Amino acid sequence: MPAFQEVYCTHFDALIGEGTALPAEGYASNVELSAKLKAWENRCLNLIEKTFGKKSDYYESLTRFFGIGNIDAQRVYGLEILKSAKKDYQTLSPAMALSEREGKLEPLLFLEKLCSRFHLVARQLRERYEERQTLDVNDEYDVQDLMHSLLRINFDNIRKEEWTPSYAGSCSRMDFLLKNEGIVVEAKKTREGLSARNLADQLIIDIERYQEHPDCKILLCFIYDPEGRLANPETLELDISKPHGNIEVRVLVFPKGR
Repeated sequence: MPAFQEVYCTHFDALIGEGTALPAEGYASNVELSAKLKAWENRCLNLIEKTFGKKSDYYESLTRFFGIGNIDAQRVYGLEILKSAKKDYQTLSPAMALSEREGKLEPLLFLEKLCSRFHLVARQLRERYEERQTLDVNDEYDVQDLMHSLLRINFDNIRKEEWTPSYAGSCSRMDFLLKNEGIVVEAKKTREGLSARNLADQLIIDIERYQEHPDCKILLCFIYDPEGRLANPETLELDISKPHGNIEVRVLVFPKGR
């Protein structure tokens, strides 16, 4: 199963766990409980929209059940639909997912494969005939240059270093905007003195900046870690890979370990 599908399955599990932990009744007379239930319902709808789309039976069923008069029963209906949706999502083939998600999956599958094999490409570039000059990927600029070249394989309209809307009084430039696909690709490289916490903070700032960009629907953050500096790359991926406001965020760290 691709990494981003594993992330969504994790979100399904988290929401199922949260729904199970909610009280079985008492929502009609308790404003705080009612608010918690509503927040959970909105997150459920958001996840179903991201995985199956608004036109799917799952989304329509959730919308209908969450609108019924018996507020205590909404949690029960929501849980059963989530469990069924997760089971179906796990068995979706890439072709089915491509259809359900309106063409978004194919470019994401390509990007995931590109990121997972990026290190192999970087190593292969060192092996040149008669030791001719090549590209050594030593810093973040090198990562971005190589990424730009590889993106050309599958994408036509690549906008490099496009300005983002102002955030906290300043603007910045995104690495790559795949305009036709609505995907922004950020490429980073680990280095001495840059902790996992620092990286996470950088990603959160990037996410906030891109909320206002009209062409950013999906933000894919590739972190190149050739020296294995990140002790728990999977944790960083899972903590940040989820919907954030108006955009869907994916974090991919490769290679994992030395």
